[in-house]
Amino acid sequence: MKSFNLSSSECFCPDNTKISTMSAAYWSIDAILAEETKVKCSFPESLHGYGFLDVNHSSKLPKNTTVQLPFWSVLPLLQLGLVNVTIPPIFHQKVKDDLSASAISINLSHYCPYFFDFSSMILKIMDIDTDGSFSKLLLQAFRDRLVLINDYSQTDHVIVDSQFLNYLDQTELKLYRCGLNCTQKMTMWEKGEHSTLVSHLKRKRC
Repeated sequence: MKSFNLSSSECFCPDNTKISTMSAAYWSIDAILAEETKVKCSFPESLHGYGFLDVNHSSKLPKNTTVQLPFWSVLPLLQLGLVNVTIPPIFHQKVKDDLSASAISINLSHYCPYFFDFSSMILKIMDIDTDGSFSKLLLQAFRDRLVLINDYSQTDHVIVDSQFLNYLDQTELKLYRCGLNCTQKMTMWEKGEHSTLVSHLKRKRC
């Protein structure tokens, strides 16, 4: 199975720009939760003091040990060149084929609750999209699904198909809830429940 090893002490994007370890996403709860996604790793050399990673009682991690680790814990190991990371399932050909065929029909939360956030994180540290095709595919999929999310957010939440909501990743679900909230507020305004807003506008004109 193909894997990648980032041996340099710093992370770089495909265009050789340095990835900052302290960005706006540092303070994002969604980013923190996305980094909890586990990835399959292997250690090409034995490591003293890392035995706890394999939940064993030895202080030594044997050579070629394979474990599942949260993404956030893998980053420093990658930077030190201590670990190989296997391509996550969300980058497998089947997922690409499904996204190409009908992105709106895929249960993205099944692959990863933070599908789009996690995909973006992986693409920043792994040179697995050299031609940019997968990035373009993700962008198009997000756009296609966003149209449907917008349509559903303007529908009475009582009759929204629960299966549709289950198919959304957390980023999409947040957008849906935001859209639904806006729709409900607009409905209230159209029904005349906007006296506070009208009074506010009148005061501003005065």
